[in-house]
Amino acid sequence: MKRLAALALAGLLWATPAPALEPLGDRGLAVVNGGGGEFFVTPVPITWDIAHSSDSGRVVHMAWLHQGQEPGSWSDKVSIQLFPGETDISGEQLLDQIARRYARDCRNLLGTETEVRRKRGRTVAFRLLGCTEHEKTGRGELALFRVVQGSESLYLVQRAWRTPTFDSKHLPFAREILGKTRLWLQGGRVCQADSPDAERACPPRLAGAIQNTSRDQPVTVVKLGDGKAPDGAQNGGQKGSDADAAD
Repeated sequence: MKRLAALALAGLLWATPAPALEPLGDRGLAVVNGGGGEFFVTPVPITWDIAHSSDSGRVVHMAWLHQGQEPGSWSDKVSIQLFPGETDISGEQLLDQIARRYARDCRNLLGTETEVRRKRGRTVAFRLLGCTEHEKTGRGELALFRVVQGSESLYLVQRAWRTPTFDSKHLPFAREILGKTRLWLQGGRVCQADSPDAERACPPRLAGAIQNTSRDQPVTVVKLGDGKAPDGAQNGGQKGSDADAAD
């Protein structure tokens, strides 16, 4: 594997900020059914377009692109992945697998080591990965990943950007964009629908969305502040979806 160049984020020289998903603004909540009464709830950009929705049995994948972008030529992407029943692999191991894929396709792989913490009794792994130039697209790429280990399944949230090529000392973002996006990703958590423990229980306002979310329809997206699936609510993860992949 190509050597991973660690990013000393505090010491980097940053260029003009690029547009980024802010922690506030038009967003929704994705309610993901992990099985056994377990759900993963995470913020998603409800005003963006769904570019991919699939369920292979092993992985449920749903991705959003900023309006006007195409699956094959995107610049801004948010995605969630559910690994149903996956309890044998850790978040750190999953992120190592992703880093190996990046290394295969990157001329110069950048990133941080995986940060592992415990939050609300769950193990959470976080990592930044990127390419100064991706061999398949000829563009730069950066992505923040957050993996939450549930009792029933594994959950991955990703925020990615494709940019002009850059070097490791002059990245195409303001540092605050990565910081704000990290805070945004930290909004996701695992909850239990019927738990008597308030720390582990799902928010009561999401009861309607939880009731509408099943293994056949594993992801439901609702407007922030609303526990019901409104008209035009985004749903995804159905088997047999022929949506184009946001690669």
